Amino acid sequence: MAAARARARPGRGGLVAIGVAVAAAALGGVAGGSTITADRSLRAALEQLPVAQRSFTATWLGTPPAGGYGRIDRAATRALSQLGPAPPARTIAFPELNLGGHLVELGAIDSPGRWVRLRSGRLPRSCVPSRCEVLQAGGTRVSSMAEPGLRLVVVGRTAGALPVTLAPLTRSSHQAKGGPPPVLLAGAPSQLSALPVFSALYRAYGWTTPIDPRGLHDWQITGLLDREAAASRQVRLLGTPFGLTGPTNTLVDLRQADSVAARRMQLVGGGAAALLLGFVLLAAAGLRRDAGTEWARLERHGARLGQLWAFAWAEAAWITLAGAVAGALIAAAGVAIAAGRADVASGPVLRHTIASGAGIAAIAGAWIAGAAILVAGERTAGVDLRLGPVRGLDLAALAIAGAVALAAARGSAGSTSLASGSDPLLALLPGLVAVAAAIVTARLAGPLLRLAGRGLRHGPPSVRLAVVSLGREGGRPTLAVAFLVAGVGLAVFAVAYRATLEQGEHDQAAFQVPLDYTLSEGAALRLPLQAAPLSAYRRLAPGTLAAPVVRSAATAPAPGLAAEATVLGVPAGAISSIRNWRSDFASVSQAELVRRLRPAAPPALNGARLPPAAAGVSLRVTTAGRPVSLVLAIETRRGDFDHVTLGDTSRGTTTLRAPLPPADRGGRIVGMTVTLRFNDAQALAHQGIEGGLTIVARGSLHLGRLRAGTAPVTDWGGWITRGTARPATAPGAGLRYALDGSVNGFYRPRQPTDGRAVPVVASPGIASLAGRDGILHMTVEGADPLTVRVAAVADRFPTAGGAFVVADERDLATTLNADDPGTATPAEVWLAVPPGRRARVGAALRKPSFSVLDVRSREDVQSRLASEPLARGLLDVLAMSALLALVLGIAGLVLVCAADLGDERDHLVDLEAMGVGPPALRRHLVLRAAALVVTGIAGGLALGAILERLVIDLVSLGAGAATAEPPLRGVQDWATVAAGLAAFAACGVALVWAFARTAFRAAVPGRIGGGP
Repeated sequence: MAAARARARPGRGGLVAIGVAVAAAALGGVAGGSTITADRSLRAALEQLPVAQRSFTATWLGTPPAGGYGRIDRAATRALSQLGPAPPARTIAFPELNLGGHLVELGAIDSPGRWVRLRSGRLPRSCVPSRCEVLQAGGTRVSSMAEPGLRLVVVGRTAGALPVTLAPLTRSSHQAKGGPPPVLLAGAPSQLSALPVFSALYRAYGWTTPIDPRGLHDWQITGLLDREAAASRQVRLLGTPFGLTGPTNTLVDLRQADSVAARRMQLVGGGAAALLLGFVLLAAAGLRRDAGTEWARLERHGARLGQLWAFAWAEAAWITLAGAVAGALIAAAGVAIAAGRADVASGPVLRHTIASGAGIAAIAGAWIAGAAILVAGERTAGVDLRLGPVRGLDLAALAIAGAVALAAARGSAGSTSLASGSDPLLALLPGLVAVAAAIVTARLAGPLLRLAGRGLRHGPPSVRLAVVSLGREGGRPTLAVAFLVAGVGLAVFAVAYRATLEQGEHDQAAFQVPLDYTLSEGAALRLPLQAAPLSAYRRLAPGTLAAPVVRSAATAPAPGLAAEATVLGVPAGAISSIRNWRSDFASVSQAELVRRLRPAAPPALNGARLPPAAAGVSLRVTTAGRPVSLVLAIETRRGDFDHVTLGDTSRGTTTLRAPLPPADRGGRIVGMTVTLRFNDAQALAHQGIEGGLTIVARGSLHLGRLRAGTAPVTDWGGWITRGTARPATAPGAGLRYALDGSVNGFYRPRQPTDGRAVPVVASPGIASLAGRDGILHMTVEGADPLTVRVAAVADRFPTAGGAFVVADERDLATTLNADDPGTATPAEVWLAVPPGRRARVGAALRKPSFSVLDVRSREDVQSRLASEPLARGLLDVLAMSALLALVLGIAGLVLVCAADLGDERDHLVDLEAMGVGPPALRRHLVLRAAALVVTGIAGGLALGAILERLVIDLVSLGAGAATAEPPLRGVQDWATVAAGLAAFAACGVALVWAFARTAFRAAVPGRIGGGP
């Protein structure tokens, strides 16, 4: 027996060393992983930026300096040498020049082969007055041009766009009659600058050093910003023509994002490190009996108390030191492998993590903490863990609870607080809560197990014996339960947080792109309905839903400043197709929102239809008073609006005529604007500037029939006035007007939305401004009145922002366009496509008719969110944390089993002597393990739910570094949890059974473990 105990002590000491090694490896791995993740995030962010936004550029503006180009070139190059290893790209650009009767844009880039791609010809070699070789990079084709003292010869032509970001070399917006002017580039700024013909001309010199995304690392940003500040001071000392610009704000934002990445990795990895130290404590408890025996032996041989403690610390120190060193080496190897796979240089990462001062301090901290835990575990009596008066651990649990309450009282943390480290509790939160839960479990496990034993009086004796023995023994079993609760809880939390972040990616993508595609105005400045009619979008694939969307800014009266809000018009039926709608968005369901917003009949603007073949319109009008200008508002067949000027009236009777653009033919006239003539408007503006009297045009109009050719279009019957127009007092169609230049008169048909408030879904702040009847008067785009009735309140609505009102698109557009046609033109089209046809629609949207639009795909947004390095790193760390927690739980079960066999051998021998055979002893040990597993799983599920709720509530970030919008909502992957816990229970109990089978393989009384 003594030999067995002697062998047990080094073996369990090895477990302690392994625990410390894994803890040190976890700490180093989290540090290295966070650095790799931050570095990859930085590289990805820089690669996505245009070169202009990640470059340092020194500029010099003016005529050539006294010392020539060489002097300012040396000064600029010396300043920029601090910001990058490569020499800067030198450029020169002249204003648009008239050379030989042709407008040209002339400049130079040194070593043009680095920046442009040749389509034909060769690169320029020299630039002298008799022959200055240039590349043509755009504009109308030329071969050469001459000017007294200069001859330009085009020797090559470029393909693709110019690297204008390397300049100040930029193209002007001037468009010559025959097309844009040619852009000519010489190959040596110094030679072009020295040409005598340009000696007195203003020019812009530039020196640009782009940031290499693969050459800048996270830990170098601060130093780069300091060097930029020094270079900027150096450039300013050279004189006012000099200036230096750089991506300072971009780098600061990226540094903040990298800090967020590091702290997020600590948040999800810190709990694993705490669990590993808990494993060390569990192993130390297993060594307690052996340590006590050795302590007593040394006392019998005359060792003094100081010598005893020195021996205990020395033994703990060498065991844990071996583990810490091994863990550091494992972490270094793992970080090097991870860095290689992430295409990040492993040497710099190791130097700035594990081999840095902070990394060595963290490993040393793991060593010291492991040694202290080992000594404390060996020298603490088992009774200290039993229920009783308040002790140190109880105070520790209360202190942790207070820290968690303090973190909760501070509210949720975003990227700014995480980056600044203003709330260090967040990074420690999972580990702190797990420790507190373990302490509470250790205090309550014994009484609860004894209570369970009394409840099993009529159950199987073997089960009751296992539960009662665990409850009465205390000490190591209660510590094992606490460890299992912490381990299972952290594993459940890791799975839940991972599932929550993944679901958050789906929710964020759907919040940005509510259906499958969002089409809006692109670089060509064409709206979706200008690029193609709505029917064309519906024909992209069978079953495609195309929803036109109106988006405007509005204000509502509020105490103090007016409240600003987004007005969103979405077809009510399309709301039911919005993806990933959540119950926390609104107080009612999607179907109920549709019912409350959908009008009884789809409204449409009333108006006078124009014949499809009408080439023009005419109107006979009699004016009494000051003449005015008349403009027809026409709703075209494709759904947008056009305004056709009929012309200026004159005193008496005249006939106004105007041609109709082809797009307006067959449209509907929905109103006529009465406005000041151009000369009157100019005079009014002039008097307004000079402070003179306002000119007012007063009078009345008597309108004849509006005709298209010979066909009558409208006799104005039933039309009403708006703005400064009033109904005419004389019989017949007409109106009176009084114009002051600020508000026009408007004449239109009655519309179905007249006198009716538009039902809307409003955000809580906007809804609170409505009256008791729910009516709210708003102003859209600063001028157009809109009366709405709050039909429902929603906390969030996709793409609408913080303050919003959402209405049915047809209802909103008809209301706004009734008095100001064109105010509510759809600016977006949302597409919902059947799943099997999305690839087809995506390909169709890349064709020329749709490629002029900005196309956003929900799948692309989701893929981008999921591919962010921080997102991938977080999800991987969470998966590994969950797996590590369950593996340590299994190891803890086996450790407890081994300790039971070593420390309770006398008790087991007594049971054998009373006739309990090896099968019953094996069953007893397995049932004890099963009871520990069940208790650990029950407590772990509760702890996991608490951790999930705390972290999700206190950290308002998604899988990336940005604040999640909509906020994260807890999701649990119950299938993974069930499978993991089942595997944990099965593996743990199976290993304990195998261990017990080996220990109790003999049927000879008094022989535990077999043998002769």
